[in-house]
Amino acid sequence: MRRAMPTLLPLGLFVPATGTAGIVIVNHDEGTLSNLGVNAAQFGANIANYFAGGPGGNFLIYSNNAFRLANSTLITAITSAGHTVTVDPGITFDLPTLSGYTGVFLGGYVGPYSAAVLTDYVNNGGNVYLAGGTGSIAFEDSVLDPFLANFGFNCGFSYNGIFGKFAPTTSQPIFAGVPSLLYNNGNTVLLTGSTPDARLIAVHPVTGDGLIGIYERTGGGGGGGEIPEPSTLALVGAGFLAAGLLRRR
Repeated sequence: MRRAMPTLLPLGLFVPATGTAGIVIVNHDEGTLSNLGVNAAQFGANIANYFAGGPGGNFLIYSNNAFRLANSTLITAITSAGHTVTVDPGITFDLPTLSGYTGVFLGGYVGPYSAAVLTDYVNNGGNVYLAGGTGSIAFEDSVLDPFLANFGFNCGFSYNGIFGKFAPTTSQPIFAGVPSLLYNNGNTVLLTGSTPDARLIAVHPVTGDGLIGIYERTGGGGGGGEIPEPSTLALVGAGFLAAGLLRRR
């Protein structure tokens, strides 16, 4: 969903190390933060403040669509909360470039987007808000899952038919002053069970389908904790772990 994609080593060759991991928020639908979204401005400002731990953040909106994320409601909300915003779907999509931002909002645009780069960004402390259900990406769940799987989530098939305004089902801080949010036919957010740091914070009031999920290693407000091991590293990681134990002996 963002820019020019660099040449990367395969994820399987990446060796995770202890460090500070960021926060991932995944929403099953993009309409929540659209110009038509209910309480969209408050929700957008809350997310920016949560990612940055207060005013002063620098955010990238990686979108080429003025309805989904590159819209006046979200841009005004973030700037009014004391942050800076860049809307640029042509940005170079690599770790050095993304690392200049406190958080990245993306959804509905692939371009040179790389799941490996975005994973590396979060592993190095970056924060990501990802919206599914846009209808503009072929096999959207398959495109998003290589990133989300590293943080305990999976997207359901397109599309789930859920429509309506629903109240948040938890008291998570990003819902402060947000009595309800609009959803319109997205990709259900599913938990894979691969990490206890991923959880659903909004579900459908009747069916229990996942609407919004969050990954965070601490109580939030800028992230924190050890870098998660990407799911694609399981076999290689086991070998490195064994070698490390032998060295300690």
